[in-house]
Amino acid sequence: MEAFALRQIREHDSRCPDFFFVASGRLRDEVKSLHFKDLRRATAMYKQLNIRDEGLFQAFSKRLAELLEASAALAGQSGPRSPRPKKGQSQGEAEGAVMAFLNACGRLNIQPPQVDGFFKSVGPAARARKDVPRLVALAQLAAKFGIASTREADRILAVVCAAFEGNAPSKGYASQAITGQLLLALIFDESACETRDRALVAAVGAVNASFGCNLKSLDEQLARQLQVTELACRLERRGTLHMLELKGLSGFLEGVRSLEQSVFGPLPKSSSQQHLQVSGALQELGVQHRTEERLDPYIADVRLTTNQSLIEIDGPLHFVGSTQRYDMKSSLKHRLLTKQGWQVHHIAWNDWPEHHHSRMSYIARLLRRPPPGKHLLQYTPLQPSTCEERVERELGSSTSRRHNDGFHQRLERHGSCSELTCRIKVVTPASQQNTE
Repeated sequence: MEAFALRQIREHDSRCPDFFFVASGRLRDEVKSLHFKDLRRATAMYKQLNIRDEGLFQAFSKRLAELLEASAALAGQSGPRSPRPKKGQSQGEAEGAVMAFLNACGRLNIQPPQVDGFFKSVGPAARARKDVPRLVALAQLAAKFGIASTREADRILAVVCAAFEGNAPSKGYASQAITGQLLLALIFDESACETRDRALVAAVGAVNASFGCNLKSLDEQLARQLQVTELACRLERRGTLHMLELKGLSGFLEGVRSLEQSVFGPLPKSSSQQHLQVSGALQELGVQHRTEERLDPYIADVRLTTNQSLIEIDGPLHFVGSTQRYDMKSSLKHRLLTKQGWQVHHIAWNDWPEHHHSRMSYIARLLRRPPPGKHLLQYTPLQPSTCEERVERELGSSTSRRHNDGFHQRLERHGSCSELTCRIKVVTPASQQNTE
């Protein structure tokens, strides 16, 4: 499996089984024979390939908990009977396996029930060593998993803050792996917190000390994180913004904000196809729009040019596990765009209609429905009304473009429904709205 992953050998033909999905079943069967080192390698591999298999990770989580319990029992010569760890295993191997598992869960948006216990098992040792890279990773994971308000998370953040404030920042501190992770964790929660604000100012100062004289040498992803941080401070962290000004860091953030560089990479093939389908439905309804619109520091999937409306198409990795709860980055993006006055609508990848004739009706319902508020927590699927289902059935009987051209006439036949009247106002071109 590692050889296949290293050479990036994947099956892209949907008619053929992918090797890694087939191997997942075998790994689940053999999970009892895996030890810390095996779990570390396996979870890192699935993270690298961006493969989310919740069943497999639940099995990994259960096995990891058994091994940790066995290690604790062996160290204290007491405790419940558990499978003994592999001979020669060190505490470092256990911590490495736990961190690899947590990082993979964070990347793939999987949250097994044992996550909180794993967090507590590695936090104290990392704090004692003042292991800043590991502590920063834990701080970001705490924000992702929704446990940032726990006592252990507070202690971790205090140590990180002291490390950034008390030592001359090195380039290691200012790297994407450390500072970029920390910045997201610090701005995700908009509530006031002195320790969090101090850590944020110290982190920005660390980057400035290393890259302030040459902004173009900034890692692209780290620059994106700094741009998001600057926007969050302007919109909702006035106290932190004042602290940055006092430290002389506001000019540095302004320079980062003006950097002209791409924020996101190319869209995955599945998401790109869905973008085209949404754009096609809007075009057929006469709604003027643009795709991939830059709204620094973000890129909006679809922007309607006639008003302050956006449409975001959310793929599987925007959600935590198989739930409809949004992940940290998606929630933060929605909140910051909304606070700038944008009306942000969302389409989940599994809620978009499969059939072409249903897509125009879906878009009309989406634009008629009020968008989520400032805080996006969970996706709510669209539910068509009885009247709209009748129209969809009529549209479904159309097999040519000529029938789609009569879309508005068919709506008029059901004009007694006030909801459909509202929909006509949304979907018709601006030049025709008054007459219709």
